[in-house]
Amino acid sequence: FIVLCGATHLINLWTFTMHSKTLAIVMTVAKISTAVVSCATALMLVHIIPDLLSVKTRELFLKNKAEELDREMGLIRTQE
Repeated sequence: FIVLCGATHLINLWTFTMHSKTLAIVMTVAKISTAVVSCATALMLVHIIPDLLSVKTRELFLKNKAEELDREMGLIRTQE
């Protein structure tokens, strides 16, 4: 996505010097490709963000569980 956006900007700079049918086709293809990849990225983010958030929640849960086990092990050692 980022590469396609950059390519579109470079092609826009190129259009300041000349306008031909080939250049118009290149620009159209670049913009359509960028739009398709942009939409695909947006759709993927809708599915990826909840997964990333759940990973952080699981990490916090495991960290709390590890601290709880450390406390229990400390109590067991003091009892021994």
